Amino acid sequence: MSVRVSPWKNTGKFMAVVRFRWPDRSVLRDRTVVDAKTEAAARRWGEQRERKLLAKGQQKLEDEKASNEPPCLSVTTWYGKYHEAAERSEVGRKNRGKPQTAVRDRRDRFKNWIEPEIGHLPMNRVTIEHLRAIVAKLDDQVRLRMRFYEGAVEREERLGKMRKAGLSAKSAAHIWSEVTSGFREALSSKLDHLRVLRVDPTFGVQPPISTDSREQEALYPSEVRQLLSCEEIPLPRRRCYAVAIYTAMRRSELERLEAAHVDFEHGVITVQGTKSNAARRQVPIEPALLPLLKKL
Repeated sequence: MSVRVSPWKNTGKFMAVVRFRWPDRSVLRDRTVVDAKTEAAARRWGEQRERKLLAKGQQKLEDEKASNEPPCLSVTTWYGKYHEAAERSEVGRKNRGKPQTAVRDRRDRFKNWIEPEIGHLPMNRVTIEHLRAIVAKLDDQVRLRMRFYEGAVEREERLGKMRKAGLSAKSAAHIWSEVTSGFREALSSKLDHLRVLRVDPTFGVQPPISTDSREQEALYPSEVRQLLSCEEIPLPRRRCYAVAIYTAMRRSELERLEAAHVDFEHGVITVQGTKSNAARRQVPIEPALLPLLKKL
């Protein structure tokens, strides 16, 4: 590789010549007249031109190499096998030999957001442009959610409670994570039937836009007393509110709560959550909640 710079016909400009040889022994020679004030500036321009040509040529070689390979499994078929392996805890760094409980959510993300864009393509024909299109679609959904919150007060006054538009930045990040983790597995999986790529097309693609986390609303003690003592609210619902407030359990955990999970002898409640390993835990019984639990 070399970059040569010389004055161009007494015009105050310089001729920059970039020359290098590809691995296939072919020679690239690029000549450009540079409107630079000094020879050093013209050389810097030539070095930048050299880097751009190298990157462009390398990408072209990789694309030609991929196009010469026979098509492999489609993205939809491959992800089906990938999720089946996740259910068996055969892939995924976070599994550690434990069952993957969130595969259903991962299937939904793929079906709703990834499959419509690239599901029909062979895995080795997915390009950076295809993946950038997915990111652009997710960005549009995140911006739509941001605009929804900007006009949320007016919208609620006009239409009442309604479904939120778009996607949260966290949901978009989960969808993009499903893309990157899948193609990373296709490149370096320990399972032979999943290892089908030589290049990861997600490399160099920026993730969806992120937003500042919104502050969550919390009830003050006086508001809790007002809520639990309001006779206009049905008694079963107030009891449910009390258990939720004093235990800080998720909705899905409350739905699984049974009498057998309450241990009065040791003063704890066994939480039967499935969202993560941290969800399967024990929480102490607050003294204020003890009479209600005994009655229930």
